[in-house]
Amino acid sequence: MRVKRFEASSLEEAMRAVKAEFGPDAVVLSSGTAPGAPGNGGARRVAVTAARTEDLGVIRRMMAREQASRATSLAVFPQVRAWRDVFLGAGARAEDVAAAVEEAVAATREGATPEAAFAAALEARWPTRGPVRVAAGRPRIVAVTGRHGEGRTTLARKLAHRAAGVAPGRVFLLDCSPESVSSMRTDPDLPGVELAPAPDPWALGDRLAACQDAFFVVLDLPGFNPLEPATVTAVAERVVVAPGAEVLLAAAATTAPEETLAAVRCLPRGGVSGIALTHLDDATRPGGAVEVGVRAGLPLAFLSGGRSAEMGLELASWSAVLQWIEAVRARVLPAGTANDAGPAADPGDADDLALARAG
Repeated sequence: MRVKRFEASSLEEAMRAVKAEFGPDAVVLSSGTAPGAPGNGGARRVAVTAARTEDLGVIRRMMAREQASRATSLAVFPQVRAWRDVFLGAGARAEDVAAAVEEAVAATREGATPEAAFAAALEARWPTRGPVRVAAGRPRIVAVTGRHGEGRTTLARKLAHRAAGVAPGRVFLLDCSPESVSSMRTDPDLPGVELAPAPDPWALGDRLAACQDAFFVVLDLPGFNPLEPATVTAVAERVVVAPGAEVLLAAAATTAPEETLAAVRCLPRGGVSGIALTHLDDATRPGGAVEVGVRAGLPLAFLSGGRSAEMGLELASWSAVLQWIEAVRARVLPAGTANDAGPAADPGDADDLALARAG
């Protein structure tokens, strides 16, 4: 069963989207307004939550169960209620969200914080990637790809910078773009990292052979366009030349989730091991990023915000995502309407190195 939230500039436009997705007999569960995008002058939009007719029986049973416990559960925990609405609007299975809410409410009554309780329930259903561990005696190779303009190169630089903090002088960042330069070089913004070109698969193979004594190697793969098969093939060719490399997809939180899901589908099956959400500091609608996290079929690996290599990178966790949701809500909703979730964590202040030697 799927429940989906549709946003449009008018009710008529929203209802057309509902019927296109779920058919003429779709069931409207709720309607209201949503904050407008800054580029649209802040004009508020119409929001409609709907489902398929055949799912109505399941929805009614869930609503009855929820209403019976509302006075002692979600009404007491407004944060959990707000997070539930984000996940339902992002297309997560209503049964999964309802079960996560029940577990979170029960854990909160036992003394857990709402954030920790709901994050643990989400992790049980949509596990995140976890740390990138480096085994002794061989370099760890992480390749980064993504659609053009979605923070791929910035993410690669952040990973290299973080690795250099663990093993300075033993980290390589290989530029695999066709226009990369032809000599080894250093960058003052990336101390302890050697930058090298690898513009074609043959050059990439030679470079990797020369990095056998490295601690960590980051491959900045070319960007691609899902509608241009040649650009996807260029990425796949380089992945083949780097056996054992972990491939991360950089996906901007500002991009429509369907475009990111299309990017996931166009890459070779099994070739991508996780998603790094980028441009988090620019996003105004957290539901899109959440939709990628629950529908892409890949674990979230990193969360990234900011443009510089030394800031704004942390391991993905649902706790961090919930903190980010609250930060976005506080930024885009009118004063006094966001839940009081406490101060949001700054991704740049994360204590976890995100890279660790395997124990």
